[in-house]
Amino acid sequence: MMAVMAAVVTALRAWAEAAARAEEAAGTALAASTPLLGSLAALAAQMRAAQRLPWDTTPLVAFPELRARLWQKQRGAAEALLEQLGGRRYLECKLLLQRLSLDSLADVEALPQSWERILERYREDDVVKDTLLKVSLFVENHRELTCSPGS
Repeated sequence: MMAVMAAVVTALRAWAEAAARAEEAAGTALAASTPLLGSLAALAAQMRAAQRLPWDTTPLVAFPELRARLWQKQRGAAEALLEQLGGRRYLECKLLLQRLSLDSLADVEALPQSWERILERYREDDVVKDTLLKVSLFVENHRELTCSPGS
């Protein structure tokens, strides 16, 4: 019986270490995405400003293709940032990025705040530590039961 418990404890420790490494990697990837989101939000603000610009009443009217070319460049840059972010997806973040559309620049501008809320929840939800605590209590209780006199 003790050999079985020792094997279970060893397996649980290995799982806990792997889970802790995975959690750390996920947190690092999420945090590394924050600068990209800031860039994307700034780009969305620039795109919205360009949409509001009264092109026909400015000296820019002399460059009729400028508006379309600027929009194409900005949209291409935004799509490139979204691709970079797509490679770093985790659960809620994946859903957030899937709902995102460059047609809604206000949503894109608000993305860093939404991302920060996800990061806060991620920091607060420490599933690995909770699970390890429960497992250690279980193992300790089981040891007490199997090692106590009369068992």
